[in-house]
Amino acid sequence: ALAYWRRRLAPPLPQLELPADRPRRRLRQRGGVAPLDLDDELGEALRRAARRRRVSLFAYLLAAFATLLHRRSEAHDLIVGAPVAGREDEALDGLIGCFTTTLALRLDLSGDPSFERFLGRVRQTVLGALAHQQLPFVRLVRQLRADGAVGAQPLFRVMLVLNSSSGPPLFPGLEVASLAVDPGRARFDLTLGLDQGATHLDGWLEHDADRFDRTTIARFGRHLATLLQGAVERPGDRLSELPLLTAAERHQLLVEWGDGGPAPATEDVVERFLACARRSPEAPAVVDLNRGSTLTYGELAAQAAALAAELMRRGVGPEARVAVVLDRRLPAIVAMLAVLHAGGAFVPLDPAEPAPRLAAKLDDVAPRLILTRRRLLPRLPDGHRSAALCLDRQPPPPARTAPRHRRPAPAESAAYVIFTSGSSGRPRGVVIERRSLAWTAAANRARDALAPGDRLLPLAPLSFDLSIAELFPPLTAGGALTIDDAALADGARGLLRRCAGAGVTIIQPATGLWHELADAIAAEPALLPSCLRLVVIGTEPFSPAKLARWLRSAGDRPRLTNGYGLTESAVDATWRQLQRALPPPPAGTPIGRPLPGVRAAVYDRRLRPVAAGVPGELCLAGPGLARGYLGRPAATAARFLPDPRATRPGARLLATGDLARFAAGGDLICLGRRDQQVKIRGHRLEPAEVEAVLDRHPALTAAAVVASSAAGELQLVAHLVAAVQPPAAADLRRYLERRLPSWMVPARFVFHPRLPRTAHGKIDRRALAAQPLPRRREGAAGRPPRGPTERALAAIWRQLLGADEIAAGDDFFALGGHSLLALRLVGRIAREMGVELPVTALLERPTIARLAELVDGPRRQAGSSPLILVRAGDEEARPPFFCIPPAGRSVLCYAPLARRLEKAQAVYGLEARGADGRRPAEADLPHLAAAYRRAILDHRARGPYLLGGWCTGGVVAWELARQLAEDGRTVALLALLDSVAPPPAPPPPPALPEAANPVARVLLDLGRDLGLADGELAVILDGLIDVPAARTLRWLHSAEWHHGLSPGAIGTATWSRLFALLAAVPRRQRLARLGDAARRFGIRADDLEPARLRRLCRFYARINLAVRNYRPRPYGGRVVLLRTEPAATSDPTLGWHALAGAGIEVEYVPGDHLTLLKEPHVGALAAALGRRLTGRWVEGSLRTAGATA
Repeated sequence: ALAYWRRRLAPPLPQLELPADRPRRRLRQRGGVAPLDLDDELGEALRRAARRRRVSLFAYLLAAFATLLHRRSEAHDLIVGAPVAGREDEALDGLIGCFTTTLALRLDLSGDPSFERFLGRVRQTVLGALAHQQLPFVRLVRQLRADGAVGAQPLFRVMLVLNSSSGPPLFPGLEVASLAVDPGRARFDLTLGLDQGATHLDGWLEHDADRFDRTTIARFGRHLATLLQGAVERPGDRLSELPLLTAAERHQLLVEWGDGGPAPATEDVVERFLACARRSPEAPAVVDLNRGSTLTYGELAAQAAALAAELMRRGVGPEARVAVVLDRRLPAIVAMLAVLHAGGAFVPLDPAEPAPRLAAKLDDVAPRLILTRRRLLPRLPDGHRSAALCLDRQPPPPARTAPRHRRPAPAESAAYVIFTSGSSGRPRGVVIERRSLAWTAAANRARDALAPGDRLLPLAPLSFDLSIAELFPPLTAGGALTIDDAALADGARGLLRRCAGAGVTIIQPATGLWHELADAIAAEPALLPSCLRLVVIGTEPFSPAKLARWLRSAGDRPRLTNGYGLTESAVDATWRQLQRALPPPPAGTPIGRPLPGVRAAVYDRRLRPVAAGVPGELCLAGPGLARGYLGRPAATAARFLPDPRATRPGARLLATGDLARFAAGGDLICLGRRDQQVKIRGHRLEPAEVEAVLDRHPALTAAAVVASSAAGELQLVAHLVAAVQPPAAADLRRYLERRLPSWMVPARFVFHPRLPRTAHGKIDRRALAAQPLPRRREGAAGRPPRGPTERALAAIWRQLLGADEIAAGDDFFALGGHSLLALRLVGRIAREMGVELPVTALLERPTIARLAELVDGPRRQAGSSPLILVRAGDEEARPPFFCIPPAGRSVLCYAPLARRLEKAQAVYGLEARGADGRRPAEADLPHLAAAYRRAILDHRARGPYLLGGWCTGGVVAWELARQLAEDGRTVALLALLDSVAPPPAPPPPPALPEAANPVARVLLDLGRDLGLADGELAVILDGLIDVPAARTLRWLHSAEWHHGLSPGAIGTATWSRLFALLAAVPRRQRLARLGDAARRFGIRADDLEPARLRRLCRFYARINLAVRNYRPRPYGGRVVLLRTEPAATSDPTLGWHALAGAGIEVEYVPGDHLTLLKEPHVGALAAALGRRLTGRWVEGSLRTAGATA
C-alpha cells in the first residue's frame, strides 16, 4: 500500500488555490456552512447517469466537483480528500467504533478531456485508492514528509463527503432525530458534503469564512448544480465546455457590469482644438515655466498650422509617419499638432534613448520626415539624417491666425505610433487611428469634467503612452498645459509647491511618485495645493497603506481616481474613483468599470465569460482599440481577436494579457499578467527584451529576467550564469544602458551555477521569483560610513536598495537606484533628517560621503573660503556664474535658478563670513567685496567673470565688479536681480516703531528676550513692524535662516498658527518654548536654539548695516537689471542709471521681489539670465581673454 501511495503522490504535489475574497490566514478561525440546493429530479438524474456509465455516484460527484475546481482555478492536477468507513476487514463488522480514514485522491484533468473520458480516469483513481485504503492516513502523511514530498502545507485543501443513509437509526423505546452541527471552524478551504437517501440528495458547503464570503459560496453551489445538469445532458462535452453560468449571471457580467454604455460624441482632435482656438484665441494653451512664457490658443494654432503647411509641402498626408525627436515639450506639442493637422501620424521618440534602440524604431517606422533640432542631429542614425527637418534651422513662417477650413484626414487613418516593449527582443510600434484618439480625448474630457479653467501639469515622457492622455484632452477642452521640466527636481514636496505656485488643477503621476506624494501630504497636510482638484494614478498596483494615508490627509479633495488601459487601447479603458466611503480594496488593483463606449469582459482561454470572483483574461472592445502592431501581422492577430459578441462583421477585441476578476459589486480587479510582461515605473516591458540583450554578452551563458517586489516596489532582477568569471554589476549596467532605456535595466544581478528548470526543461521563472534575493554586499570594500549624518544616510540607503553593507563611496545609481527611488530618498531625508534636497543633488553627489556634506551644509572651497558650489558645470567650456545672496540669506536661495540654467553652467555662491553664526560678520561692504574678490581669483585666476546678486546681494556684486575692473580684470556681465541702488546720501538710522500687528509684537518680544539692542532690531525688522500681519508673515515665508530651510518650505498659514500659539504663551516662557512650538508644526528647530538664533540675528543686522552705509561709486562695465514689474517707482533702472557708465539694460521678469527666484517664476528669470550668460558679450570676452593669455 505504501508503494502505491508513493507513486500516486510523487512530487511535485499540487497546491490548490481557489479564488478567494480575502488572503489566507495562518490559522483558520471561522467556519461557515451554506446549503446546497439540488432538487430531487437532478438527484435521480445523477443516479441514472452514474449507472449508465458503470461508476458509483461518489465517482460521478467527484468528477463534477473536480471539474468545477479546475474551471475556477485553472489547476490541471489537484488532490481531493475523501473519508472512507475503514471497515473493509470483515472482522470489524461486530465492533462498535469509528474506523474512518481519509483518502487523498489525485486527479488528472490535463488535455481538456470530455466529461465522459474524465469520468473513466476518476473511476480508476477511486478503485485504486479503495484497494489500498488499509494504510492509515496519518502514517501516510508522516512518511511523505520524511520523503520530502510534503512540507508544512496540507496534502489537500478540499474534501468531498458522501454519506449514505436511509434515515436515523432505530432504537426500541427511543425517538431518534438528526441534528445539524456547526463545527465553528473550517477544517479545509472547502468541503462538499452530500447525504444520499433513497429518494433525495441533500448537500452543504462547509468553508473557511475568513477567506470566502457567503455569497461566493452560494455562487459556487449554483455553478455546481448547473455543471451537474450539463454533465448529465451532454457527457460528451469537454470539461471547458460544460455550462457554469446561468442566463442571469451572463447578463450581469457582460451587460450590467461589463458594458460602459454608449460612446460619447467625438470630433477629430484637430477640429476640436481649432474650435477652441477660434472661440478663445487669447486663452492660454501652454504655460511654459521653463521659459517664463505663455502660448495662447491662437498662437499655438497658428504655429501648428504654419508647420503643417510646410509638412504638407514635403509630402505629409494620411498614413505618412513623421518622427518627433525633440527634447523640449513645447516644440514637441507644436510638432505633434502640426503632423495631425497635415493628416499624418506622429511618432514620438526619445532622443536620449540608446542609439541601437532608437535606430531600430526608426527602421520600423520608415518616417517620411524627422522633426528635430540641430544639436540632436548627431543622435540620429546615419541612414535617417537625410529625413531630418530641424525646427530651429528652418522655422516655418509665422501664421497670424489659424485657418478656418481644412480637409480633415479620414477617421480610420493613423494618428500616432507609440512603441512598447516586445517579447521578441525588439520594441513594437502600436498604431492608433484618429477615431480612437478622438474617442480617448472625449472620454477623458467627460470623465475628468475638463473645463477651460483647468491646468494640467504633464509628467509622462512624450514617448510614453500616458502623454497622450495628458496632452490632448485639455487642449480639446480649452484648458491649459503647464510645462515644467524641473517639476520633479525637488521631489514630491517640490512638485506640490510647483503645482500650488502655477495653479495646477490636474496631475497624473506614476504610482511610485503618488506614493511619495501621499507620504509628503501625510507629513505636512498644508503642502496639498488648494488649486489641485484631480489626481489620476495608473494601473500599477498601489499600496493600500498609502491610499489610507492619502485619504486621511486629503479626504476626497482633490478627487483621486485610478485608471486602467494599454497603449493598444488608446491609453484608457476603465476607471474608478478612490474615496473614503469605499471599502478597502481586496487583493489586486481595483480598476473600476468600463468607460463609455468600452466593453470589458473576463474570459477563459476559449473566450467564454468566467464567473464573478474567478480570474480570467481581461478583454476589451470598443472605439479605442489600436489598428495593430506596425509591420507585425502575426503579433496583431495574436492579440486582436474576433469579438465573439460583436454584431458588426469584422469587430475585434483586445486580449490584454492581464488577469482580472469581477468583484462582488461589479468592479474589475486587476491581478497581474498572464504572461511575463511587467510594468516598471509606469513602463510596460517584456523581460524577454532585456534577456535578448543579456544573451549577447560574451561573459554570460544564460539569463532570465523576472520581476521581484523589493523595498516596497516592483523591480527587475536578472538571474545569470557566467561563462567563467561573473562580470561586475557596474559593468553589466553600463553594457545595458548603452542598449536599453534606464527603466529596462535590472536593479539586481544574481549569479547562479545553473538556472532552475521545470520538468519540461524550461527555465522555472516562478522558482526564481520566489527565491529570496541575496543581500547586497557591493559596498563592503570601501570605507564604512562614519559620523551621524553618513550613518543615518546609510540606514536609509540600505532600506531603499535592499543592501546589507554600503560604503561611504558607493554610487547610489550603480547600486540599482533610479529616478523614483531618488524621489523616495530625498523624501526620507526631508522627513527623517529635516533637510530638503533637490533630486539633482543626488545626481551631482551620488555617494553617501558627498551627500552627507550637503546635508551638513554646503561644500566649501578651501575650508574658510566664502566660495560655495551651488551647481557643478563645465568650467572649461564656459565661465562660472558667481552670485551673492541678500543680507542674511543662504546661497541656496540660488539653487532653483541654478537648476534652470543649462547643465554646462557652473554656479557658485559667495557667503559672508559669519553666516554660520559663529564669527562676527564684516561690517564694511568694500572689505566684504574684497574678500569675495580674493576667493574668486583663487578659484579662477583669468576671466572673463560673470557676477550677479539679488536684492542687497546686487549691491555687493556692484562693488565686487568695480574692484575686479579696477584690478584690470574682465567682467563680462554684472546681473542685478531686482536690486535697488543705495541712495546718494546715507539714510538716517532706522527707528523702532510700535508693533502694529500681533505677529510683529511677538517678533519684537522674542528679539528683546534674545538680548538684541533696539538698533539691531530696527535693522532686522525694518518695514515689518508697522505693517499688516500678512506682510510680516510673507517675509517669514520667504526667509532662509539656514541651508536646511528652503524658501516657502513652511507656508504663511503654518507661520500664522505658530505665532498664534506663541501669543497665547506668557512672554517669559516664549523663548524657551519656541523650539517645541516650531516642531509641532513641522518646522526644523535646530536654528531656533536661543544662542544660535541670537548670533544669526546679529549677523543679519551687521550685514544690513554695511549695505545701508555703503555709497556706491560708478562702474563702466556691462550691467543688466532683471527686475519685476514696476510698483511705485518711476525709475525703471531702480536708481542705477547714474552709476552705470556704459548704460544699463533693463528687462522685466514675472513675479515680485520675494518670488522671482521661486517656482513658477524662476523659469523666466533663468531664461533671461541664460541668454546673457551665453551671449555675444561673453563669447567676445572669452576670445579677448584667450588672446591676452
